Amino acid sequence: MFKKIDSHSAWVLNQFRVIWYSQAVATVGIAIHNIALPIIAIHVLHASAVEVSLISAARYLPNLLFSMSIGTFVDRADRKKIAIYAEFTRFILVLSIPILYSFYTINIPFIITIAFLIGIARIFFELSISSLFPVVIPSDKRLSANSNLEIISSIGEISGPGLGGFIVNMLGAISSLFINALTFFISAILITKLAVEPTDRKEIPHNPKNSFFDGFNELLSRPILMSIVLVSAIANFGFMAVQSVYFVISFNLFGFSTLIASTLLIFSGIGSLLGNFLARWLCQFFSVKFLMLCSITIMIIGSVIMSLAIGPIWMTSILISLGYFLWGLCLGLFNIYSMTYRQSVVPSETMGKVVGAARTLIYGAMPLGAVSGGLIVDFLGSRQVFIFNCFVNVIALFVLFLSLRKAPKIVL
Repeated sequence: MFKKIDSHSAWVLNQFRVIWYSQAVATVGIAIHNIALPIIAIHVLHASAVEVSLISAARYLPNLLFSMSIGTFVDRADRKKIAIYAEFTRFILVLSIPILYSFYTINIPFIITIAFLIGIARIFFELSISSLFPVVIPSDKRLSANSNLEIISSIGEISGPGLGGFIVNMLGAISSLFINALTFFISAILITKLAVEPTDRKEIPHNPKNSFFDGFNELLSRPILMSIVLVSAIANFGFMAVQSVYFVISFNLFGFSTLIASTLLIFSGIGSLLGNFLARWLCQFFSVKFLMLCSITIMIIGSVIMSLAIGPIWMTSILISLGYFLWGLCLGLFNIYSMTYRQSVVPSETMGKVVGAARTLIYGAMPLGAVSGGLIVDFLGSRQVFIFNCFVNVIALFVLFLSLRKAPKIVL
C-alpha cells in the first residue's frame, strides 16, 4: 500500500526534507546573486578587474575574520533561530541594492560593503545548519543526506547561471536581485518548520577557560581531517583566482556575451551533479583515499584544459565548459567525502567551532585568491590566471598525497 523507502535514505526524515527544500530555494538565488554583482560592477559601475575581484573577496573575507568566533557562539545558542535570522538578514541586504539604486547612486564601496555583510550572515546560517545536521540526521543516513544536499547545490549551479544570465539579459542585473532576495525570504520561512526537540538544543554555558582556538585544536588533534581542510583551502585559493575575474576574462579575452558566459557555468553544476550521483557507488569499488586523490587530479586536468582555451568563440566555449565540468566533478566527489568524514569523527557538541575553524582556512583562502586573480589579470594578463590556477592545484594534490599515503583506512 505504501512505497518502501530505503532505510538508509535521508528522505524518511522530515527534518532533512525541510533543510533540503530550504537549501533548494536559496541555492538558486545565490547562483543568481553571484552573477548579478559582478555584472553590476562591470556594466553599471564600470569597475576594473581588481575592483570586481574585491567584491568576490568581500563575500568570503568574513570567513577569515569571524568563522571561529561565530562557530563558538553557535555552539551555545539556539541554532534554529540563528539560521532564520541569518536568512532574513540576507533578504534585507540583497534587497537594499535595487531599492537604494532606485533612489540614489550606488558605487563600488557600497557593493563591497553589502557583499561583506552578506558574507557574515552566510556564516551564521551555514554554521547553524552544520551544527544542527548531526543532531537531526542519524549517522546511518548522513551519507545519503550529504549526497542529496550536494545534488541540490549542483542543480543550483546548473539552473542558477542560466537563469541568472537570462534574467540579467531580460530585466537587468539590478532587477535580478529582487528574485535573489525572495529566495532568502522563502528559505527563512521553511527553516521555521524545522522540528528540533528541546533535548536536541545545545545549552552550553560560557566557559572563559575555553580558548578562542579550540576549533583549531580540535582540527589539529585529527591529522587526516586537518589535511583535508588544508587541501580544500589551497584548491579554493586557486579556484577564486579564476572565478573572481571570470566575467572580466569572458568579456575581454574570449569576447563572450553575458548570456554565453553565464551559461558556461552550468557545466560546473552538471559535473558536480554527476559526482554526487557517483559518490556512493564508487565507494563500493575504491577506497575513499584513492577517490579523494582522483578528484583533485580531475581538477588539475580541468585547469590545464582551461589554460589552453584559445581560438574562435565556439572552441573556447567548449574548452571552458569542459574545464568547468571537470571542476564540478571534482568538487562533487571531494565535498561529499570530506563532509561525511568530518561528521563521523567530530562530536556534535563541538561541531560549531570545528566547522568554524575549518571555514576560517577553507573560505578564508578565497578572498586572498580573489585579490590575487584581480592583480594577475591587471598586471600580467588574463590567460596567466589559468596557469596560476594549475600550479595551485598541483600543490593541493601533493599535500593530499603526502597526508594520506600513510594514513589508516578512512571509513565513512
